Amino acid sequence: MDADRLDRRFWWVDLLVVGLAAILRVIGLWTFESTSFALWPQVDAWTYWDQARQIFAGEDPFAAEGFYQPPGYPWFLAGVFGLAGGPSLTAARVANLALGTGSTVLVLWLGKRLGRAAGLPLVGPTAALLWTFYPRTLLFELDVLTPALSTFLILVLAIVAGRGTGPGRLLVAGLLLGLGAMVHATILVLLPILALAPLADRPRPSLRRWIVLCTALLVGTVCGLLPTAVRNWERWHTPTPVSYNAGINLYLGNNARWRETALSRAGLAFRDLALEAEPHRRSLPERDRYWMRRTLDEVLASPGGFATGLATKALWSVNRREIPRNEDLDCRTREGPTRWIGWMPVRWWWAFPSGVLGFVVLWRRAGAAGRVLPWLWLALHGVQVLFLPSDRYRVIGMPFLLLGAAAVPGWLLVARTEARRWRVAWGAAGLAAILPWLPIHPGTAFQEAWCLHLKGNHATSAGELPEAAVLYERAVALDPRDLDARRWWAEALRRLDRPEEAEAVLAPVVAAYPGSYPVRVLAARIAAQRGDWTAAALHQGAAYRVPGPRSEAGVRYVEVLVRAGRVDEARAVAVADPNVGSDPRVVRILAGAPSPSAIGVPDP
Repeated sequence: MDADRLDRRFWWVDLLVVGLAAILRVIGLWTFESTSFALWPQVDAWTYWDQARQIFAGEDPFAAEGFYQPPGYPWFLAGVFGLAGGPSLTAARVANLALGTGSTVLVLWLGKRLGRAAGLPLVGPTAALLWTFYPRTLLFELDVLTPALSTFLILVLAIVAGRGTGPGRLLVAGLLLGLGAMVHATILVLLPILALAPLADRPRPSLRRWIVLCTALLVGTVCGLLPTAVRNWERWHTPTPVSYNAGINLYLGNNARWRETALSRAGLAFRDLALEAEPHRRSLPERDRYWMRRTLDEVLASPGGFATGLATKALWSVNRREIPRNEDLDCRTREGPTRWIGWMPVRWWWAFPSGVLGFVVLWRRAGAAGRVLPWLWLALHGVQVLFLPSDRYRVIGMPFLLLGAAAVPGWLLVARTEARRWRVAWGAAGLAAILPWLPIHPGTAFQEAWCLHLKGNHATSAGELPEAAVLYERAVALDPRDLDARRWWAEALRRLDRPEEAEAVLAPVVAAYPGSYPVRVLAARIAAQRGDWTAAALHQGAAYRVPGPRSEAGVRYVEVLVRAGRVDEARAVAVADPNVGSDPRVVRILAGAPSPSAIGVPDP
């Protein structure tokens, strides 16, 4: 049966798939919002949420430091808040879910186009159904993170660029590419793919026309990048087009101990590493260049190690186990109201070989569109090989892989004889079926301790300190190496007025991170709570001496020294640091009026 006729006959399947995608997202929002994950965004999600709130309030969260992360998503959220009448996590999620439903429609559209070009039926609805039932799709949309927006923009870009190779279309495609880079900077890897795509047409364009097309694409991209590029030049006099976090992210995955740094989460270890760039002396652009140079130095010092690392990360990137990061989405599907999302049937271990098989099929049957499709996926997927193998990088390339997988059922249906002849296709799929099952680093396994850590964070944010202390204690029992959980456990005990227990819990953290500002501050506060002003002075002095702007720490240090009876040392600190000595609180403390505890020195 003709593929195009079969698609028209089953038009109702398209509506059914899109309706199912919308219904699942409504159910997902309803169930997710009853969990603590919905109330307390973590790490990057919290950063985006906080930046968007500041933008909505008329403030500029990027004024002091610049664009550490691409600013497009906070700008988008601020616009959503404007429509919603104010900052709202629910509104942010509804916007993400609307984008996700839109992405389903775009996947359907691309699949129908590929199916017609290849003469294969129902590629569109099959791809849309696979995308709908891929659990990571919905989980990322429910978080305050970028994949929903970046995936939607990439799919729009693919449709615009694929509807012809005129200069006007490539100009628009370039504009979308530049705008997309303000959401997820690594989208720029698609630039060479789009530039070379016209050469896949038959007949190929002349050299002159191809140069015209590439110029249009480049002009569009530059125009799309102007909002951030101009700001970076005016503020920092640097030609960086978008953001300044590429350097440290590149280093995390490309240094002599990359297995350790690539798996590190936000916390004390990552903070200590970031401080090696001396942020008290360097601006954000200078820090970015520092990490770029350091990465290059390590690569040149051991090119063999770099190559081995890339090969290892390539294997990790196609493993059935999705490398956890700060958000570790598996924590949300192990128990509770959102457990059902983990039951959704699409899994990488079979989607990957199916996609590879489909790529070969479409390459041979779908013309230029089929030849460009695997390169789009490979470029987006390859980013995680260069940087960090993780879900957030994998998910934005998944629509293209699933489009390949969706071509397989129709191919087996309409080309049985042909399917048996294509040994190359079956060989590639067979190899791809083995790779996801190869063993990888044990540190990538699911960690129940991290889920308990996150729940402890939620309880702390909600002020439920007894529950938080129990959760952190359980996390440390499962993973004694999680010193961040131990630190927050000590903080919960301190706030519960159990300073002796807090001191014992924090001791290993102080030993491991003696130069950590937050650790020393916490230790000083615990010692002060116990009435041990000598120990409090020791820890507060160590915190004050950590490089950086430490005026508040200095004020607290003077107060603690006075409490410890070391007035001369307190005066010496005030004299040596004019910022501390001129503070009115310090003047009152050293003058002996009123009791320092009544002055209200804020906690650092």
